[in-house]
Amino acid sequence: MVMLPRLWRYLAREQLRAVMATLAVLLGLYLGIDLVGEVRDMRAGYGLLQVMMYVLATAPARIYDLFPFALLIGSSLALARLASGSELVAMRACGFHRSRLLRALLSVALLLGVVVMQVGEWLAPGLELDARIERERALDNQLGRGSGQSLWVRDGQRIIHVAWLSWAQGLDERIRFDDLTLYQLDGNGDIEGWIRADSAEHWPGQWQLSQARVRTIGTGDRAEVQSLMVLESSLDPGLFRALATRPRLMSLRDIARIRSWLASNGQATVEFDQAFWRRLLYPFNLLAMVFAGMAMMLALSRSVPPGLGVFSGVALGVGFLLVQRLVLGLAPIVPGPLFVLHLLPLVVFLLIGWLLLRR
Repeated sequence: MVMLPRLWRYLAREQLRAVMATLAVLLGLYLGIDLVGEVRDMRAGYGLLQVMMYVLATAPARIYDLFPFALLIGSSLALARLASGSELVAMRACGFHRSRLLRALLSVALLLGVVVMQVGEWLAPGLELDARIERERALDNQLGRGSGQSLWVRDGQRIIHVAWLSWAQGLDERIRFDDLTLYQLDGNGDIEGWIRADSAEHWPGQWQLSQARVRTIGTGDRAEVQSLMVLESSLDPGLFRALATRPRLMSLRDIARIRSWLASNGQATVEFDQAFWRRLLYPFNLLAMVFAGMAMMLALSRSVPPGLGVFSGVALGVGFLLVQRLVLGLAPIVPGPLFVLHLLPLVVFLLIGWLLLRR
């Protein structure tokens, strides 16, 4: 039937327009708030142009975070508009029943989800890290960028290379440093020795290094090993808080690399395991959320006004996000494979959507 592909394209176009419009509104709102916050920090070397470049560079990460809401709200609005204009009734009369309608909506959702996942994988992490480094460099000129998640920092007479740093779980949200090297400079700026540490913490006025191996030029391969070493520091801990990347915003490559490094050194990998499964299941979680929300709207379309149907669909989708966050919080203490726990919200809401469609 020639009419069905045309209806499919028409529905996809309406859904895409609504999702993009919703995303533009949400993104503009959040970037505006970010811009106002950054303007307060303007000073010499960090003017309005630098502020705007910083905010724009963080936009891909914002898109990645906001897209689930934009997709759900936009799809709900598109469906409600078609219902209010009796276009859904006409589509069904042409053979475009609920199953085909859902397949069309989910096809667009999956396509957009894969695209946004690629943005989160290849574009957002590097742009955001570069933007934060440029921001801090404009403020104090102490930072440099290395490969991947690595950083170069000047701390008095030391040049410090950090392989990676990220938020550590806990109430105090400490910054965790792993595979850190400190190069000690003499009065002429030449390297006179270096310290390699498996891990480190930075506190106001000091570094605390674990399993530090100290080498001095001229002593050959001999190294003095200290299980705990404390060094003075002139750096503000807030500098690292501004630069630390939460695992959920890292690319899959960096998550897997850091997780492997932690596992090989006998350290906890739970937060990186969680970030890995969240990133990998991102498009499928979108599908489950949209499926449940659209199923709710279609089930209520004959008994409630379109506006209330939109609210109900969005509420169910937001409920999915809340359940997902709850599962993430319980994952470290609940026995069982981590990937099974991450699949649980997806399976539950697919089941809810299926039951709603059977009504």
